[in-house]
Amino acid sequence: MLNSPSNPTGMVYTAEALRGIAEAALEAGLWIISDDIYEDLVYLGTPAPHVLDGMPDLLDRTAIVSGVSKTFAMTGWRIGWAVAPEGWVKMSNRVQEHTTSNPTSISQWAALAVVAGEADAEKASMHAAFARRRDLICSLLSRIPGLEFAKPDGAFYVFPRVGWRGEGGSAELCRLLLEEAGLAVIPGSAFGAEGFLRLSFAASDGDIEEGSRRLGNFLSEGRSS
Repeated sequence: MLNSPSNPTGMVYTAEALRGIAEAALEAGLWIISDDIYEDLVYLGTPAPHVLDGMPDLLDRTAIVSGVSKTFAMTGWRIGWAVAPEGWVKMSNRVQEHTTSNPTSISQWAALAVVAGEADAEKASMHAAFARRRDLICSLLSRIPGLEFAKPDGAFYVFPRVGWRGEGGSAELCRLLLEEAGLAVIPGSAFGAEGFLRLSFAASDGDIEEGSRRLGNFLSEGRSS
């Protein structure tokens, strides 16, 4: 399963890396599920490379999944889709039809409107806001001693490494940040990456500034040692 741009890091696979993955998948006879939910939230100036670029032999073994939750901020509408070979779709339907109910007609019509282009102006405005907020949070985090992070190329997350040495790891740090600093973040351990925090910049400029201030104050008070 591929997710690029990625949650939790915001990183985008390079074309070279994806070609290597594609060639390995072909050689091993693997299926690929490409989670493209953040495909429109890219800050490179060009679209994110895709595993199918120049790899037509993968078409019959690749499923693309996406939805309106991120690009159009329609999280609560619960609309997504898969583009895949017919056999894969039939098998996935057998699983889904017994585990979830159908989306409402209201959600379907709303999703159809945005993917048909009726919200393109809002989409562009939101993308510009995310790009600005990415620069803002990275600038603020760079001033906090002990944090190490890569500037994300997509999505709306930053995934810094923190110098936390508590026995409970990043989960303990997140608990303390919530209880003592009023700051809600996700531990890296939830993604198999102990020692990291996932920070979201899908928030207002003011919230980003305040959240970064609270994180910096907490860590600077010696709680990270």
